[in-house]
This record gives sequence, structure tokens and C-alpha cells, in this order.
Amino acid sequence: MRFLSLLPIGLLAFLSCERHWSNPVDPETSAAIPWVELRAPQDRSITGKIHVDLNWSEAQYASGYQVQIAADNDFASVKVDTDRVETTFSTPPLRPDATWYWRVRPRFGRDGYKG
Repeated sequence: MRFLSLLPIGLLAFLSCERHWSNPVDPETSAAIPWVELRAPQDRSITGKIHVDLNWSEAQYASGYQVQIAADNDFASVKVDTDRVETTFSTPPLRPDATWYWRVRPRFGRDGYKG
């Protein structure tokens, strides 16, 4: 997946990213489960808000989700790393003159993350 580097001035840019997390596996059948669909904000969205509402589709069999927001697309500089039960997350205040990357992966039962 290619990512466009955006450097807006005074605007917050959000890029979806699923790098470095492999597809999760169904704990009962060991079959690959498709990633959750990152719904909002849309990829390459630019907004003037410092709080952004993230939204993604529900993953079959998931007991929760890990959400990460980073300042780089390799996620070497993770700014938010949180676990959620819901398929939404409102970010803490983010620097508005930056590009932010986000990704979500499902969690399965007691075994945790499979991706």
C-alpha cells in the first residue's frame, strides 16, 4: 500500500495504515479473518479539528480492538495505543499541523491479538 506524504499547514491530516500487522486468524478454524474496514476518517482526510472520531467495522469473533495513532507510517513513533471494546474512538488532542496515521486490529478472547 502506498501512502502520500502530506504536510498541511494548520490542518490535521489522517491516513489509514495497516502496516506490520498480519491478518488475524479465527481461533476455532485457523482461517484468516479479513481486517476491519477503517471507515472514518477516510484515508487522506484533512481536517482542522484537534479531536478526531475514528470508526471501523466490527470483526467477526472479536472481543475488542487495539487502536494506534502514530506520527509516521512505520509506527515507530506511536502517540496513542489503546484497547477498545467499541468500534469507535475519539482521539485526545492531536497537533493540528501534522500528518497522523492510524490502524486497528481485532483482539480475540483470552489469546489476545492474532495479527
